Formats: sequence, C-alpha cells, structure tokens
Amino acid sequence: MAIQGSTGFAVDTVLSIPLSATSLTFYIANTLNWPVGERGNFVVFIDGEQVLCSKRDGSRVTAVSRGYAGTTAAAHTTSSTVSAYSYVTDLPTTLTSTTLTAYPTPAPTIASAATIAPVSPAVFVSGTTNIVTITPPSPISLTGGQITLIPTGLWATTTAGNIALATTAVVSKALELIYDSVTGKWYPTY
Repeated sequence: MAIQGSTGFAVDTVLSIPLSATSLTFYIANTLNWPVGERGNFVVFIDGEQVLCSKRDGSRVTAVSRGYAGTTAAAHTTSSTVSAYSYVTDLPTTLTSTTLTAYPTPAPTIASAATIAPVSPAVFVSGTTNIVTITPPSPISLTGGQITLIPTGLWATTTAGNIALATTAVVSKALELIYDSVTGKWYPTY
C-alpha cells in the first residue's frame, strides 16, 4: 500500500547519498507524489528497514525513528530501494495480500507474567505464570486490532485484568486475541 499523493501513488526510488545506521535525515532521488508530512508521520521502507518519518522538504526526508516496528536500523547505499509505505494513521499491524499475511519481523519470545507487553503481531509466550493483563501495543491501543500468542509454556489467562475470557494455553496452538479499544478488553479465540 504505497502512499497516494494528489496526482498518484508515491514512486519507489533510491537513496541519493549513502545513509548511516544512525542518521535521521536522508535524501531520495525521485520525489514524485511523495508525502511532505501534510497528514502526519509516514512510514518508509529502505530495503528491509522501516523508518518513521515526519516530513519531506525537496529530496530531504526527516526521520523520527529508525528501525521502526521492530525492524533493525542499518546503513544503506545509494542503490537501496526506498518506498513510501503509509501514513501512520492508515498503517495496519500486518501487510496483507489475498494469499498470505507477512509480518515485518520474526516472532520474538516473551515470558508469561501477570502483565505482558507484546511488541509485534505474533509472539511466542514461554513460562507458567498466569497472564492477567496484556498491554496493547501502538497503534492497536488507539484503534483496536489483533495479536497472536503462540504458547511454548503452560500458562493461562484470567479475567482479573483486561482479558474478557479466561483461557488455558495449549502448547504450539496459536491463540489469537482481538483488542477492542472501546471496552479496553482483549477477546481470545479459545
């Protein structure tokens, strides 16, 4: 889902000069239909890295955060492909096509605890401690959304916090949870 400007979608381009792993400013070769920040922050892909950006002035793009959404900040060369992906307000938690759902990073493992805070759309959860509260990651906390917990330990959820239904984890059986930002509750699939 490329960003659509007033005369079409932002074209993929390349960097005009190399980019270090820590720089918050970069230059692109082609600015056709690229956002200038008129609708707020937007996400840019540079090779496999996501970069959260705030504005563009000519060919100069200003980043707010490198290694966004769990990707790794890296150095890039002038042959690196740069794509304007989406405004943050339009950004889904996953990239979806009609045949597959691809996550931006591999699923990390977190330990079960009274409160867990997953940072990616899918996470492995180890341990045996009951989960009472799941801290919704942004932007799910604002608009609602879905995460997948993949149990590697024997834990359960309770209704004492923000989970609407008590569940018992089944090792290696994915548990999907839908977050409703209006009720502030997670609704598990089993």
